[in-house]
Amino acid sequence: MSRADTLIPLLEAPWRDHDGEQLPVTALPPLAGESIKQLDSQWSGTLTATMRKLLQRSCGVSGTPLGCIDFTGCRYPQEPLAIFRPSITLTIDDEGRRWIAEVGRNRGLPGPVWCVFPQPEVAMFVDRSLAHFTGWRKNTVAGIDADACQCSH
Repeated sequence: MSRADTLIPLLEAPWRDHDGEQLPVTALPPLAGESIKQLDSQWSGTLTATMRKLLQRSCGVSGTPLGCIDFTGCRYPQEPLAIFRPSITLTIDDEGRRWIAEVGRNRGLPGPVWCVFPQPEVAMFVDRSLAHFTGWRKNTVAGIDADACQCSH
């Protein structure tokens, strides 16, 4: 079973916080085949078979603690720090932190996932893949707990 096969049923299940409360997370619409082909021509890294399969089911999720998470890399600006390229920006939270995933893998889902703070400009490793970041392993949003990612100056 591929990572996409694991993720697809969980896109349809309710998302829960640490306390088991249901969150208003909603899977966004899928991309059509032609849109995926067009995305592939613009993708900054490798659009793997697993990622294609995920995009055929959903282009992202809305209502997460971090806001809308975009699986296409089209909603938010490209990561300005060249050391993380190729990558996609998954979301930019209310604090201006950029949540990015590297897309240089030849198979599987994007990863690792990083949180890049605006001030001070620091990058923090978050998780090893998009699947782990979103918490789909456990069907919770434990992996995207914005409160756990605070920076003290």
